[in-house]
Amino acid sequence: MTEKKKHVLHVKPRTQIGSAASRRARRAGTIPSVLYGHGSAPQHFLLNSKEWAAIAKQEIQIVVLEDTDNDQKSNALIKEVQFDYLSGQFQHIDFQEVKMDEIIHATVPVHHIGTPVGFSQGGVMEQPLHEVDVECTPLTLPDHIEADVSSLELNDVMTIADLPYPEGVKPIGDLDHPVFHVLTPRVESEAEEEEEEGATAGEEGVADVKEDDANTAE
Repeated sequence: MTEKKKHVLHVKPRTQIGSAASRRARRAGTIPSVLYGHGSAPQHFLLNSKEWAAIAKQEIQIVVLEDTDNDQKSNALIKEVQFDYLSGQFQHIDFQEVKMDEIIHATVPVHHIGTPVGFSQGGVMEQPLHEVDVECTPLTLPDHIEADVSSLELNDVMTIADLPYPEGVKPIGDLDHPVFHVLTPRVESEAEEEEEEGATAGEEGVADVKEDDANTAE
């Protein structure tokens, strides 16, 4: 098995906790973060915003947190990222310390390649699920899962169980849940359109009557 590339984030211990300290940290170009370990107390630290921005553009699950002040390195699973869309800033990041040979649970994005056969049959493809839960070791954890949907015909469904998982990666949860399906687009009949138009006209008429009654009362 080819060894996965290591993505290193340099961190510094965080000595001040609280919302005011967090705002100061973000203004200084760092992101307040925490590492949860195996039964040990959470470790609070700051990581460089620019380093994280480079990581955030990629689909990466496992990183190495390197504390050069204390000469410590930790393999960590990215658990939760808080981002403020108004300010355009990362607010906080949670990591979970992992051992590279232990079984972990993680969420993996799902992408597709190919064009379904069902497109030529008048169908459209929907993807009701964009992530799947898996269990595996950090060494075998994929950054994403890529499914070839070109064989899907009209009314075909690809479930969680049907996705191509790398060796050592096992899906968990409802394996029958659809990830991709090819459906016939719903086309309203002329009768349905006329019925809707009639209902709309009726509502407008009632509104006009109420307005006339109000004017009369005045």
